[in-house]
Amino acid sequence: MTTVDRPLPDLFRGLPIHADPLGDAVHTADLTDDSRRVTPQHLFIHRRSDHPEDLRDALSRQPAALLVTPDNQKHVREPVPTFLADTIDQKLCGQLADRFFNHPAKHLTLAAVTGTNGKSTTALYLQHLLKADGIPTGLLGTIHNDLITDTLPAALTTPGSIEITRLLATIRDQGGHAAVYEASSHALHQQRTDHLHPAAAIFTNLTQDHLDYHKTMTAYAQAKARLFDNLTPHAHAILNADDPHAQRMAANTHATIHRTTTADTPDANTSATIHQRTLNHTTATLTGPWGSITTNLPILGDHNVANLLQALTAAAALNHLPDNLQQALHNLPPVPGRLERVLPPSATQHRPTSTHTPGGNPGADPGAYPGAIPKVFVDYAHTPDSLEHASQTLKALAPRRLLTLFGCGGDRDRAKRPLMTLAAARYADHITLTSDNPRSEDPLAIINDALTDIPAETRNRITTEPDRAAAIHHIITTAHPDDTILIAGKGHETYQEIQGSRHPFDDREHASNALADRAKP
Repeated sequence: MTTVDRPLPDLFRGLPIHADPLGDAVHTADLTDDSRRVTPQHLFIHRRSDHPEDLRDALSRQPAALLVTPDNQKHVREPVPTFLADTIDQKLCGQLADRFFNHPAKHLTLAAVTGTNGKSTTALYLQHLLKADGIPTGLLGTIHNDLITDTLPAALTTPGSIEITRLLATIRDQGGHAAVYEASSHALHQQRTDHLHPAAAIFTNLTQDHLDYHKTMTAYAQAKARLFDNLTPHAHAILNADDPHAQRMAANTHATIHRTTTADTPDANTSATIHQRTLNHTTATLTGPWGSITTNLPILGDHNVANLLQALTAAAALNHLPDNLQQALHNLPPVPGRLERVLPPSATQHRPTSTHTPGGNPGADPGAYPGAIPKVFVDYAHTPDSLEHASQTLKALAPRRLLTLFGCGGDRDRAKRPLMTLAAARYADHITLTSDNPRSEDPLAIINDALTDIPAETRNRITTEPDRAAAIHHIITTAHPDDTILIAGKGHETYQEIQGSRHPFDDREHASNALADRAKP
């Protein structure tokens, strides 16, 4: 990765930072706002100014220099070159990182995706379309960070401003010409991406989530709208016209607006009409600047067709539609943990490579397993809206019964917990309430919240089991072969967060092993 090695005053020039005479000749090989990463080559930026323990930890690691607020200068007793700024936030960190890493955003075509649900799928589809047009494209999001030649696990949907700039610099240095990133509401509110200027921004939808942070839906929508308010006149805003919050996203943007619809909303620029839904594909007509294409898409769920339409609209706005669009659509990648079909180990180990089941299990072949087994899907749905869409999709395939297992995350929006139960109950014949990532909360208390004010007739269809592994095993081993099972909430995640620790846990592995156990005598 190309970095800037120059005196710190040059890095700070023109920014509201007060110089330290001791720092005039200081060079730094890196910068960070995470005290745990500090080395003697780092500039440590004390962004969390209300946490002096971060500064003490950084000082113990002997940084090359410090950037602190005046109130925290008293904690610096070592002779370390110290620069001062009245306010140290993600926006300032982004400005510094942009300079330090040689302005990576200027060398990449950037596209951002925001919304409550569908960000990861839309971003992955857009990356696929750009790559199909011959554009080396990176991806930063919830599932992973694709840096062209390396793929790294993602710690956050949207990293902090320093880290996202570092990742974009890596994409640039590894030959990337474009990058797609997910923009969470937290990141937008905290100005983590204010220094980035995407050429296209996509709004998928807005439904209840994160009210523990934003407090109101109005504030939540305002955070999302920051992405579109900051777009330049040369950029493109791709808005889901079927969502009423699209009007707020459009209100203050200077970008060219492209409206998408899967519900015949008037004045939309692009549309999708769905003709047939099966387990293996969705037949749809996609209409836009590319003309009108009717094709079988390896997609499960109307909401995922909407995600594809938005990705396709963004690719067209960026003038990067693949020459062979039909081929690109037929080769859409499966999205890990999004309505991903799970099979026993014996089926997944001997599968063909030329086909894939929608949702993330390439080449899954139920016929490779001799026993009669229920259809099992793992999905990341962790909001009422996304759980309802996943449930509705599977119920439409007419199973004998739809059995839904889910939990609610700890230390997150408590108000949505009973709404999740009601969303599941609209389509599920039976519900198993279990743990998700309880974090610091008592799993039983979370389950009780999810049962608040739930009508008796719905409660009669609910079983509770706080042990997620036991719950998955039971629901699969006791199901009828003609049942369909939805395991919701964690999707692609490979851990369960309990009391500050992440323990290995993959819904797909537990489900696959439970399917195998059905065949045991």
